[in-house]
Amino acid sequence: MIWQLVQWLEDGWDFVVGMAGKNAYRFPRSKAYEQKLPAEAAFLKQFKENCPVQIPDLKLHTHPQIGNYAAYPFIEGVPCSRKLVASCGEKDRNAIARTLGAFLRALHTFPVEQAMTLGIVESMTALFWKQRYEKMQKTVSPYIKSAQQKWINNIFTQFITIIEHDPIERTVIHSDIMPEHILINQRTHALVGIIDFGDIEIADPAYDFGFLRNYGADFLAETYKGYSLVVDSTFDERRQFYEDRLVVSYLEHAVLVQDRVWIEKRIQEFEKYVFAAK
Repeated sequence: MIWQLVQWLEDGWDFVVGMAGKNAYRFPRSKAYEQKLPAEAAFLKQFKENCPVQIPDLKLHTHPQIGNYAAYPFIEGVPCSRKLVASCGEKDRNAIARTLGAFLRALHTFPVEQAMTLGIVESMTALFWKQRYEKMQKTVSPYIKSAQQKWINNIFTQFITIIEHDPIERTVIHSDIMPEHILINQRTHALVGIIDFGDIEIADPAYDFGFLRNYGADFLAETYKGYSLVVDSTFDERRQFYEDRLVVSYLEHAVLVQDRVWIEKRIQEFEKYVFAAK
């Protein structure tokens, strides 16, 4: 049977991906993501005209039992891991960063009103982050020390104060700029594509920079050069918060799925991160 020939990638939080021949198939894990697929497909169709790298050419399908799912031609490339970036020469590393910056510039300047007509919604308000903090605190507090709980409280309190005091000019954002979604040509080390727009929304553009300092401070600086847009006075403070909360989110996810091995791993990562941040 054809499904026996499919290579399944099941480590994604929101989608299960099947690889068959030269095509990729994305199956939503929840009704929420199943309902968002039409807007994602419509957006990508319009955005690809001005995007400097390859993005999925999504074809929307509907099955009577599973609802919406999507297929697209596989984009050749390997994930932009920290190990891969570290192994590149400075010229290649800077080129990856600047291309990523150019991609983010194109995405963040896509007309918000046009995105809304396609079904892309606004998210990540101050209320959203207050509710996220309450949920995270309740979930992870039993697993960490009081000093670490205080650290979480501090980063959230400072961040919420910033966004309540200074309104953010919201843009279309990818919302999941992570190594597995940044595709690199393994031979040339060029950035060839960005995938998985399942979390696309209208929110703070600084969010898309949250992971990038993990590649190094120089990489982040080069990404800003490629971005070449004027950012507001609190942009990098917000970017730092989005970086900080990642380690909390990873621990939260491990606790929610009750994987003891992953909980221990994420606790160690969290403790190491907080210690380095002091």
